This record gives sequence, C-alpha cells and structure tokens, in this order.
Amino acid sequence: MRASRDEEDRKMLCGILLVPYAGIRWEFLPQELGFGSGMTCWTSPARRSAPAISAR
Repeated sequence: MRASRDEEDRKMLCGILLVPYAGIRWEFLPQELGFGSGMTCWTSPARRSAPAISAR
C-alpha cells in the first residue's frame, strides 16, 4: 500500500528539520528513519514550488 501524498510530505518535512537539528549533512540522512534520501528531502521542496509550465 502506498502512502498518501500528505504522509510523504510530512515524512519529508521531518527529514528536512532533522538535518539542521542533528547537525548532519544532507547526504548522511539515514534512510532507515523513513524520510527518504537526503537529496530527495533537499530538492523536493524546490521542485514542488517551481511554477508549472503549461503548453499552449
């Protein structure tokens, strides 16, 4: 069963908050914690906030 988008976003946010709190680098975010990879947490907010380009 796949997690809902809200649940995925919540896990990603927890990973984003853990990095500065723990003082670790993005690439050292443990995947065992369930936040996804560090690079996913780092790049995902930028991808989601980028404006969508629609074809005319």
